[in-house]
Amino acid sequence: MIELIASSVVLLLSTMLLGSLLRRFKGNEQKLILAGFIAHVVAAFVQVWLHRYYYGYGDMLSYFRQGMYLADLLHDDFLKYVPEILALIFQQKPSVTLWVQGEGSSTGTMAGLAGVLAFVTGGSLYASCLSVSIGSFFGQLALYAALRNDTPKVYIPRLLVSCLLVPSVVFWSSGIIKEAIALSGLGFAVLGLYRLVRHNRHFSGLCALCIGVLLMGLSKPYLLGPFAVATSIWFYWSRTIRIKGQVAMAAKPLYFLFGLMIAMASLIGIGQLFPRYSIENLAEEAGHMQDVGRRVEGGSNYELASTSERTAQAQLVFVPIALVTALFRPFFFEVHNALSLINAAETTFIALVFLFLVFRQGPRKCWSIIIGSPMLMFCLIFVLLVALGVGLTATNLGTLSRYRIPMMPMYFVLLLMLLPLKAVRQPRERLVQRTNAD
Repeated sequence: MIELIASSVVLLLSTMLLGSLLRRFKGNEQKLILAGFIAHVVAAFVQVWLHRYYYGYGDMLSYFRQGMYLADLLHDDFLKYVPEILALIFQQKPSVTLWVQGEGSSTGTMAGLAGVLAFVTGGSLYASCLSVSIGSFFGQLALYAALRNDTPKVYIPRLLVSCLLVPSVVFWSSGIIKEAIALSGLGFAVLGLYRLVRHNRHFSGLCALCIGVLLMGLSKPYLLGPFAVATSIWFYWSRTIRIKGQVAMAAKPLYFLFGLMIAMASLIGIGQLFPRYSIENLAEEAGHMQDVGRRVEGGSNYELASTSERTAQAQLVFVPIALVTALFRPFFFEVHNALSLINAAETTFIALVFLFLVFRQGPRKCWSIIIGSPMLMFCLIFVLLVALGVGLTATNLGTLSRYRIPMMPMYFVLLLMLLPLKAVRQPRERLVQRTNAD
């Protein structure tokens, strides 16, 4: 009964919030936004069913079991354990012993968040998953709200699908897992960045940016580096794309230096807060993750190389393979279960769109479209950097599909924004039309 009551309350509150937000969007947008909301609700129930009755294990169940233990502590002595669980969430050392895995890391953060959810929902796994899934949905909606003003109206449906309805994103962002929290944070961070850069709404923009960066840092800190670099590119592009002549000659170097300072200061700060992801430790961390993956056996494991060299020069050799892996795998011949079949269908669609853009649209035209849009430049840099990191460190096709989730909305934005609204005409068709015109 508690599952039904708690889930109903979560659905009621989230529906009320969605109803108030929908007024800001037009009718055709509202339909796709509502479809995205329903998809996330359904996916949350599917996640619980799969983990409980099909797999029987998984990160989500592990976090929730630890969360139930923390919820019991809150019931026993709320005032005593609230500071301890907050310390756990913010990756600090609690002053009392908590029998939780991953203290001081994102794993401990997830256990702490699961504890709060278990306490609030009365121990309902369904309601807890719904809460995370709907939170992730609103983060993706924030991403859409940030990007829509730079998108031509005819491309709005594509943007909505990219942000809210990518199948793998809907599925993996609908459970108590790190990627769901990180994706929510990314959406709010991009919205905050957009308000700061384009609308000078400093207070609301800074609040959204700080919340988003905090969520990413607590769940998936490796996203902060790509976000910082992409942010500096977005700042530079948005400030210089429309200035010409003598003004451009004077202003562009200044904006470039300022953007470079933003990127470098952010990367140094990330390295101080998360030493594993500092610039000097990136190659070492990639080699370590490759070693760990090699020691863990699984049906969908793969290796970039037979040995893991932990130098930057050695890792650079794997860059092309890592990018192809993160952007286009699994292939259909690598399918071994129903979930990997769905992933392969999605990546096959991506590969077909990519090939169409390369051979029919043409790299030069695609590049001219990208450099004409600060939004697309931001997406391109973020996707490439995240894909590189995920491709170098993931060693299992299942985890690969999950780890790359935060970049997938922007990846689809790139692909679908570059697709022409009408099919590209064959050379023969263009010749016939030109002849008739003469």
